[in-house]
Amino acid sequence: LSKMTEEASRLSEEVGRLQDVSAKEVQRAEKAEQSLVARDAEIASLKAEEAARLQQELEKLRSASAEEASRLSGEVQRLDELHQSAAGRAEAVEKSLAEKVDEVSRL
Repeated sequence: LSKMTEEASRLSEEVGRLQDVSAKEVQRAEKAEQSLVARDAEIASLKAEEAARLQQELEKLRSASAEEASRLSGEVQRLDELHQSAAGRAEAVEKSLAEKVDEVSRL
């Protein structure tokens, strides 16, 4: 009976020790899971921030591109008008020169 009592006591202690080890492992696993959840949340937050930053940068680039396109379009129009004006003046000078040549040839 004494041996059985000792064995029961030893087994009871072993069960207690294993329960403690198991409880510690459960706590460790829960902490690891909480850490993982926190990291996942942090990663999701960082991704959202980066996506928002990239969207803002894209909008800035689109805006700057539209402004530059508008400026260049205005410059093209100005140069076209300048070209037309110069062509008109050249035509007038050529006509005047032709008239002078005719005048001189009549003399």
